[in-house]
Amino acid sequence: MGKIRRKFEAEYKRQLIAQIEAGHLSVSQGARDHQLPPSSGGGA
Repeated sequence: MGKIRRKFEAEYKRQLIAQIEAGHLSVSQGARDHQLPPSSGGGA
C-alpha cells in the first residue's frame, strides 16, 4: 500500500505562507508545527 497523500486548502496554505513571510514562523518551524517535510514545495 502506498502513502495516503494529504490535500491542503488554498486558504490554509496562504495563512501558513503569510506567517512565514511575516517572520512569525521559520520554514522549519512551520513544517514541524504542521507535520510537513521542510522541502515540500512541489515540482520543478
